[in-house]
Amino acid sequence: MKITVKLLNNPVVLVTLLALGCVTDLILLGQAYELSKSDWGTWVGSIGTVATLAMTIWLATDASRTKRNEQLNLALVTAAHFKVRLRNVVRVLAQARNALATPLNQPDDPRVMFGDISQRFSDDDLWTADELVPLVYLPNQLAARLAWIGTRVRSLRLEYRNYSAATEPIEWDVMELLSRTITYELNESLAEIQRVMAELTNFQIKHNFEFAVPRYNQAHAAEQS
Repeated sequence: MKITVKLLNNPVVLVTLLALGCVTDLILLGQAYELSKSDWGTWVGSIGTVATLAMTIWLATDASRTKRNEQLNLALVTAAHFKVRLRNVVRVLAQARNALATPLNQPDDPRVMFGDISQRFSDDDLWTADELVPLVYLPNQLAARLAWIGTRVRSLRLEYRNYSAATEPIEWDVMELLSRTITYELNESLAEIQRVMAELTNFQIKHNFEFAVPRYNQAHAAEQS
């Protein structure tokens, strides 16, 4: 019984059984109408044409389904990879925001702070447009939003480097304005990254990706208890 059920779940077996059933019905129908030899030739040729068309459609559908599954699997793996990189970006942006929120003493040179923050950004944490291609499959334009995040982070890093390389000291009133402006940009970027990471996780959970959410084994839970 189990073998029969498994065979019936196979699309090839189902299509074959359906085709045999149709051929049998058509033969019986032809016999009922007492077809001549020439009519039988036309009848069989028509059956072959219909069967060929049905098989072509099935093969095309199967190929499309296979390609879709491959795209889905690649998107899931790429999403997991990007979540790690996004966490690193969040860490650096949070450090930059905290540095701006820390009051500087009057003798301190803000250029030193900007230089220190700019060095925290790593090229490995950022991404190119080509790396986002597998994520085009994802909903809610996540690939486009990740492209926007990458552009914004690069822009912030360039700002820090430019300020750190300024030939003239940064005036304190200018520094206050810069802090407010950059802090706003940092908050916007961090908020969007958090939203994207949440949607990436939801996408992984929806498709039963095993490592979408950190899991703790029973031994670890027992130790904590």
